[in-house]
Amino acid sequence: MSWSWRFLKQPKYDGKQWGVPAIYTTPRSLESLVRETTQNSLDASLDGRVSTRFTLFDLPRDSARYRAFMAAMDFHGLKKHLSAAVDAAGTREIAVRIADGLTLVSAQERPLRLLAVEDFGATGLNGDEFESGSPFAALVRDVSNSQKTDQTAGGSYGLGSQTLFGSSRIMTVLFASEIKGEETKGIRLIGKAELSYHELENKRFAGRGWVGESIGDDGATSTWESPSSDLLRNLSLHRTPPAGETRTSGTTSLIVAFSE
Repeated sequence: MSWSWRFLKQPKYDGKQWGVPAIYTTPRSLESLVRETTQNSLDASLDGRVSTRFTLFDLPRDSARYRAFMAAMDFHGLKKHLSAAVDAAGTREIAVRIADGLTLVSAQERPLRLLAVEDFGATGLNGDEFESGSPFAALVRDVSNSQKTDQTAGGSYGLGSQTLFGSSRIMTVLFASEIKGEETKGIRLIGKAELSYHELENKRFAGRGWVGESIGDDGATSTWESPSSDLLRNLSLHRTPPAGETRTSGTTSLIVAFSE
């Protein structure tokens, strides 16, 4: 498996994108994050109820767990794009945010902070990789898309998922999902970074990137992992339901370098 970061090339005849506006218009607060993600879980529940869990934890820089996590998420590949995005964006807000995040992530005296947002008893991220009618593509591929059953559903229509990326100092979130009806396939795994236009190694990139199974030189698809796989464990994405919960389907969103 070729698991690495891939970023979309900048279209030749398109303008440059300096970040996703929805990330900045959605309030960045712990209250917004909890409200929006919990509502999205309820909208995807199997029977009108869902278990959610928020786990905040730190990885000390001198720990084996930290080293395993950074290697598993291919941080070396991501860091090059983060630095290039800062250089390209100049004084724009996204440059300030990513530069601040890079400084934080690189600070040897501070641990890496992660926040796992999990739900159990939900449908999971089902559907085709690139079809906008699927919950997977709406969250992982599209920008400001929503797959709510109707516009009276709770949450900010099409914007709730942006609270995840807005809560990451490096605009990066990892996703692991057990899909109802597809449990035998394992856990669907992918990560996404919402950066901005940048140039790297004489190539021009639009801003969005994914870590997953490489396709071509500017794309990546999700992989399917055994629930006990080393990759899931190293990424701190092993899913275990809370006490008393027997339903296992649902999604874990792991916010890298979390900050409210």
